[in-house]
Amino acid sequence: MTYKTQRTITVGDITISVRTSDRTTLDVDVTSTGQVVVRGPHHTTDTQAADLARRRRRWIYRKLNRIADTTPNRPIKVLDTGEEFTILRQSHRLRIVSDTQQVEPIQRHQGVGTDRWLSMRHSASANLHKARHHLINFHAITGQKWLKIIDPQIAAHFINMGIRVSFSTRLRTSRAHHHSTRGLTLHWATIQLGEPLLHELIHRTLNLHTVADPQQLDHGLRNLWLGNLTAPSKDPHDGREVEHAYVKPVREGSIALSHPGVIER
Repeated sequence: MTYKTQRTITVGDITISVRTSDRTTLDVDVTSTGQVVVRGPHHTTDTQAADLARRRRRWIYRKLNRIADTTPNRPIKVLDTGEEFTILRQSHRLRIVSDTQQVEPIQRHQGVGTDRWLSMRHSASANLHKARHHLINFHAITGQKWLKIIDPQIAAHFINMGIRVSFSTRLRTSRAHHHSTRGLTLHWATIQLGEPLLHELIHRTLNLHTVADPQQLDHGLRNLWLGNLTAPSKDPHDGREVEHAYVKPVREGSIALSHPGVIER
């Protein structure tokens, strides 16, 4: 519907968008982004819109709280030595190393006890967009290794069901997708979850029985790192200020994947 007029009013601590058109009824809605909207006919006054919002305030607050509880947190990582990345619910610290120390852009290491880290070649970290590309590819590859090596019984179970399971960098909004012919595809970021929650995500997507706490899965999915990167604010060696840059996630599927072993749909 095309709205001919639109204005904004405030009721208590709520900002409300009042949109009028040729419609004959007055109602209130809360959009998926948390915007409170009153829609009504052209003769709707601010007083009428405010009165409706006050009458429905409990419903409005419930909707706003639900949106706040389910909206992803969109964490941002700093591309610098010491930053924490999570793989299978285990913390790994980033170490940027000389190109002469390794061939792969990123490698995963296990030290003594809980000492774990990711080493990234210096050349791979020189550009934020390139670094994000390598990190996303690394997550997808690690997820595929988890399916085939770390937890082979899961892959074998679904192969027996005639379902191919893979990790992908091409999913956009969903964290898992089941296609009747392409199989089950998991978003690259879901490898950050622990094994029980990954099992639960697979079972949920396939409408199977629950194997872990669904609320813990929902919480984990809301807090996944989805590729947001920023540069360090200053050079730790000489104190010089550097340009502060922020890389927004590009549309999944538009990344040109060239790393061998990356799983694509």
